[in-house]
Parts: sequence; C-alpha cells; structure tokens
Amino acid sequence: MNFLYCFDNNFNLQALNSINSIINKSKSKNLNFYIIHDSPSNFSDLIEKYLSEYINIITIFKFDFDSIDFPKITDAHVSKATYFRLFFQKYLPEDIEFITYVDSDIICMRDPERDVIEAIKNIKDNNLFLGAVNDGMGTYDNQIRLDMKSDKYFNAGVMVINLKEWRANIQISKILLLMEELREKILWWDQDILNVLIDGDYLELTNDFNKKTSDFDITPEKSVIFVHYSGKGKPWSPMFYKEGVNMVYQNEFLKTGFSKFHIAPKGFKENVLFFRNLISGKYVKFNISDLIKSYIKNKIK
Repeated sequence: MNFLYCFDNNFNLQALNSINSIINKSKSKNLNFYIIHDSPSNFSDLIEKYLSEYINIITIFKFDFDSIDFPKITDAHVSKATYFRLFFQKYLPEDIEFITYVDSDIICMRDPERDVIEAIKNIKDNNLFLGAVNDGMGTYDNQIRLDMKSDKYFNAGVMVINLKEWRANIQISKILLLMEELREKILWWDQDILNVLIDGDYLELTNDFNKKTSDFDITPEKSVIFVHYSGKGKPWSPMFYKEGVNMVYQNEFLKTGFSKFHIAPKGFKENVLFFRNLISGKYVKFNISDLIKSYIKNKIK
C-alpha cells in the first residue's frame, strides 16, 4: 500500500504520529510512504530517530513551486503547505498507479488494507479519479459558489487516488490556471480546487475512511479506519484535556517515543493558557511532571 503526506514543519510531529499509527495497525509488509515537504531535512531527522527501522519505506520530496502566489493563506490558520497535495504527480514515481493521501492530523485506528484494496478496485472499474468521503456541510452552497455541475463535494483529508487516470487527464498547468480563476471564490483552499477539478467524478467512500472527531464522543466505532482531527479544537492544544476524543491522538503519540504528550501551544496566548491550566489544576488527571517535560521537548524539537 502506498500513502502520501504533504505538510511543512508546523505538522512534523502530527505526521510522525499519523505515519506511526498506520505502521502499527497494518499487517501488510508492503507499505510505502511518500512525503512532500518544504524542509525535508527537518522531518528526516525525526524519521531517523523515531522510525529508524522504516527509513527504507519512507521517501521525502522537497516542494519546489516556491514562486506560486497561493490564494487565501494570508492571516489564515493554514500555510502554503495545504496546497502541496495539488502537485503530487510531479514527485511520485511513474510506476505507482494508486496512492492513498492522508492528512497529518489523522490517526489510523485499524488495518486499512482490505478496505483500500476494495476502493481501488471500484475506482479502477469505473475509471474514476479518486475515492473520498462526502462532506455534507454546505454542499449546495459549494456547488453554486464554485460553479460546479455536480452537487457532490468531498473532504480531501483522505483520498484514494487513481494516479494513472489523474496523470492522463489533469495537468499541472490546468491546476495553476484553475487556482487563479477561483482565487476570489476559494473558502476551503486546495479542497475547493480539487472538487472543481473532479466535479463529482469520484467514488463515495464510507465515513469510516475519514471519521471526523465531531461525529463521536470519546472513541469511534470499531469499523472506523481513520479518525480526522479536523476543525479548530486540536488534540495538541492546551485545551486537549476537555475532550475525551483527544486521548485517541495522545495515546497514539505516546507510541512514537518522542514524549508522553504532544503539547504544542501556538503563540503567546496559548502558552500562557497552558501554564494557567497547569497551575489551576485543569490537568489534574495527568502527571504534571510528564506534561512539563513534554512541553519542553516539543519546544526544542
């Protein structure tokens, strides 16, 4: 099975956790991970230290479309890295026919092989570009806003991609042109561009492929393959203790060997909030010493 990740230094530890969760849950001995990153050496250091026995199945490419003016990233909570996955065909080996893209804020809950193989068969049989989970939020509004023919709109957090079909029909020049045409209409960054490119020509996967944490309370159903920490409430924020579902992420992070917790406050306010929570006893369920050590380790990574 082939997996694709696209991210920058802001999501190095999240990606380490996500990749490690797939490795731990997979029975397959035929795993390959391809990563598109703007600073490969930084993530390579983490791989060498925490996934050293898997170095031979992890390939990292440097993203080099540096001259592009990416839409709607100024003052946004996302960086240009959110657009990296639009350009995967330039980097991936020609002999790969299918690859499963996974967002860095996703945790694998069970062996995905059987379900991915079935999805690939259905995608191939119907000559589709990819398989993804429908995103029901504002579907009709998205269709009108983006001037799409189809009323289908998918979440791009997990995509089983037919590279053969993609390469034959979608050129990078087309992607760049579309990005410019949609510049003022874009709300959901590259996900909007992907949906306009495909315009409904995809296999609808079950929610088990991309289960948002907003759709369950503490633990997902046993059928779920990938848990997606989409939205603003991230499990590595100072408020991680408030949602039981965040422990799925933290329990997996412990297995990376990096630190006992992933604590990554962003900016001055979140750092102050972390220590305020610490002093006021909000983290009473956790070992304070482990939290502080994890905080420091995350700071100096």
